[in-house]
Amino acid sequence: WDSAFWVNSAVATLVYAKEDRAAPLVTNARCALEDYLAPRVTAARELAASAFEAGNDAGGLEALTQLAEEATREATKRWTELWQDIMVTYADGYTAVANPDDLMCGCTKTSPTFDDAWLAKVVADTGDRYRLPGTEDCAYIDADGHCQPGSTPPVPKEHLAIPKHLVRGVNLA
Repeated sequence: WDSAFWVNSAVATLVYAKEDRAAPLVTNARCALEDYLAPRVTAARELAASAFEAGNDAGGLEALTQLAEEATREATKRWTELWQDIMVTYADGYTAVANPDDLMCGCTKTSPTFDDAWLAKVVADTGDRYRLPGTEDCAYIDADGHCQPGSTPPVPKEHLAIPKHLVRGVNLA
């Protein structure tokens, strides 16, 4: 777990499968890392600029190299912790929240909830794939799995993407 490539890949693999629930954890982790690094970047930039202006190219390069190495170590450490948080928080499709009163795992686990429009979309997208035997007379199966004879399914609502400029921490510049 000391390779930035593999740690980033591990986090990405988890987040792709749980994007709707894991995205806030990733956003918070990224913002915390940016907050940690911001003063270090400013200090390194000023130190390197002073060194370069004084003709000390080696000193300027050293300041920037130290920043790059520290930032990489810190990002890899934090992303390893993020991977651990995502693994534990969303294991088995549930969301775990710390609960010291639970003597089994010290947590409470909840199932994700989905609104009726999303459930109807899943049903519409999967067609008859999951239809139970003996339900061939149904006009459609509703989001709760009930046979609805002789009626038409509701039209699912469109799920719109969130514009990137509204996501905290996204720098579009």
